[in-house]
Amino acid sequence: MIQLAPDISPDKTIDALYVCTKCAVSLSPNAVVIKDGRPEFMSVNEILSYSAFHTRKLFEQELGV
Repeated sequence: MIQLAPDISPDKTIDALYVCTKCAVSLSPNAVVIKDGRPEFMSVNEILSYSAFHTRKLFEQELGV
């Protein structure tokens, strides 16, 4: 437990403590999604692009375009 003086910001102290540790989390920008019935690794940009394309096709089918 850390007790801070009344004039010390807890938020700044927490930020400073994380700077002094190797407390890092690695996030992968890739995800496994089901595309055309098969699992496929895709980046976030690829997922958004594919989703937008698929949504557009659904709207076109619905509107009869």
